[in-house]
Amino acid sequence: MAREGFTYEKQARLSVLLAGVAGLGALAALGLVLRNFRADAGMTVYSGKGMWLPVLGLTLLFSFAAAGTGLFLGLNGAGQKRNTKSSLSWLGFFLSAGVITLAAIVGVFFAFTRVAM
Repeated sequence: MAREGFTYEKQARLSVLLAGVAGLGALAALGLVLRNFRADAGMTVYSGKGMWLPVLGLTLLFSFAAAGTGLFLGLNGAGQKRNTKSSLSWLGFFLSAGVITLAAIVGVFFAFTRVAM
């Protein structure tokens, strides 16, 4: 049961907002990886001494955390009878699931193509 101040409608809006913010983070991580990807060698090259790797890791971690929170908030209010914005809850749920998938693809791609210089 939702608290009086945090209704299912607010959860639905927050779910979509978190999915959007997490999506921006996942796109930033994708940009970081593609910027250092060398297509001719099939490797993502980065410096082991720089801040590139921690920034990528924190960006992916933030994306997973925000999208995971949005996923559960969207799922919590999606089937509730008192939720007048049930479609918004489903939208937040599926957008968050898509962002989690994108962030996982970026992370796995980097893990298989990384080369420290």
